[in-house]
Amino acid sequence: MAETNSNSTDSILIDALYTAALNPNAYVEFTRIWEERVMSAVVEGSSSTLKAKAQKLDLARHFKRALHMFENYKLSRQTSVRSFLDNRNHAAALVGKNGALYASNLIFDRLFQASETDDLFSVLTPLNTDSALTVKDALRNGAGRTAAVYESKEGSRSVLLIEPLDQHGFSEDPLGIAYLVKSCHAEWSSQAVKLLQQTFGLTEAETRVSELLYLGLRSVDIAERRRRTKDTIRKQIKSILQKTGAKDQVELVGTLAGLLHVFEAAPGRKFEGRSLVWNNGAFHRFDLMETPNGGALQYHEFGQLDGDPFVFIHAHTSSAEPNANLIRACAEQGLRIIAPCKPGVGRSTFSQDEFDPDDIVKLCVALIKHLNIDTSPIAGHGMSGVYAIQAAANYPGVFSAAALYDTGPPFVDEDLFNVMPPKSRQIFWTAKDTPELLYAPFAFAAEAFVSGEEGERIFMQNQFEESKHDTALLKNPDFYKSARNAMADFVSTPTRSVDELRMWVSDWSQYLTLALKHMPVTFVHSEYHDWLSAEMVAEYARGCPGAKCEIMNDTAQLFIFERPDLFARSARRIIESTKAL
Repeated sequence: MAETNSNSTDSILIDALYTAALNPNAYVEFTRIWEERVMSAVVEGSSSTLKAKAQKLDLARHFKRALHMFENYKLSRQTSVRSFLDNRNHAAALVGKNGALYASNLIFDRLFQASETDDLFSVLTPLNTDSALTVKDALRNGAGRTAAVYESKEGSRSVLLIEPLDQHGFSEDPLGIAYLVKSCHAEWSSQAVKLLQQTFGLTEAETRVSELLYLGLRSVDIAERRRRTKDTIRKQIKSILQKTGAKDQVELVGTLAGLLHVFEAAPGRKFEGRSLVWNNGAFHRFDLMETPNGGALQYHEFGQLDGDPFVFIHAHTSSAEPNANLIRACAEQGLRIIAPCKPGVGRSTFSQDEFDPDDIVKLCVALIKHLNIDTSPIAGHGMSGVYAIQAAANYPGVFSAAALYDTGPPFVDEDLFNVMPPKSRQIFWTAKDTPELLYAPFAFAAEAFVSGEEGERIFMQNQFEESKHDTALLKNPDFYKSARNAMADFVSTPTRSVDELRMWVSDWSQYLTLALKHMPVTFVHSEYHDWLSAEMVAEYARGCPGAKCEIMNDTAQLFIFERPDLFARSARRIIESTKAL
């Protein structure tokens, strides 16, 4: 517990702060006390009230210490899911007990495209049974361990081992059960055959049966293929288990997988990306680009394969990864959307510990060159519009136009905060005035978001409660899922999220002025935006020589999911404006 001084600190607030640092479930109570005792100053007082109150209570020091405690606690109890999976030399994923996919590495994504299903277990067939048991049944009956087969739409088969990770410390339910699903996707080789026969004394027939088991066939399938009776195959399997020392078929497959990986595992295996082309010419692919500093940038391309390029940087209510409706809408407008994942999102890595907005701008430039594109418009959504305008200002030869979707004008005038709804004003003015007070709450909120359904629900409710339009929209499960995935990207790096807020509420008018000297700049704004009114943005654009403004009617912050056609049409108009010059 924190040391407190009743003469200089509010002990209830400080106690709640440190409790939240060690228990994500306490985030809600901390938020209530925080809003009641400090954040209300933003709404009720003058622009200097929050900073004065923070200094009086010595909050900056306490928040920094609480964040340090939180990070140490989190690291002590939680292994990084992504690092854990990416360090595997085979396809690997972390799955909940009901089949929900928590995380996966790139090899798993490429081989199984598992992100396309909400229940991974539903597309797998148990390997170690001849009955019609589901994978969930097999896990229960087999004390939580089994092997399964995945058969792709193209007909290829892969064997997967599924084993429980008790006390794993990963997200969702750190004390419950998660399953590590790992592939045995390595080709059967003559070296493996020779090793099996020399090491375990398997006969030629037993070696062939072992291969078919590894490929995912059940004993009844093997009997049919080898034209033997079921009893013969069962006897051969029993002999194989005895010779190898495996207690069951699951352990046997694991042994075989280990042997094959001796010959075929490649620690430096390069991810080849994934590309999907639809019948109507729409496409979606994602890939990795090595960054100049030796890191990685994951990026998505979608729309029309030979369409006009358009760089789009996602924000807290959008994602680099599109849904099907957005892909189709962009394809219909002849767009090739290029969407980089920010550092910390997907497999994009940070170049350094300190946040530097210019790093993301440079990554966009490097990506354009990597794709052999001469020039392209660049757009940013929400606070990411600042990246877009900075790129346009500094690299006019690379970018031909800039668009700011729901970004609004530079926050030079403090009156812009006064017209916001209370909660939005609290957050954004704190980012402007006393940003050091946001890092710990953002980290707590991010932890609450991934801690379970209740934490996620409260987080999503808090994010959209001031937008009646979006709140109603989120009652639709598809929209909720899209918004939830976008928010997951946002909170995956809470420190960078706060840094982006600080950047967004800073004075970036110099970049806007410089960009307007070189290219068209368009403010595209949703009509029902909850903290930046469309009327205000339109008025600002009218007073900004060379700037344009487009209003997307009947939309709010989730416009990219609700009305992807409006986004695609606006992008087409921006491209056409560059052709007219």
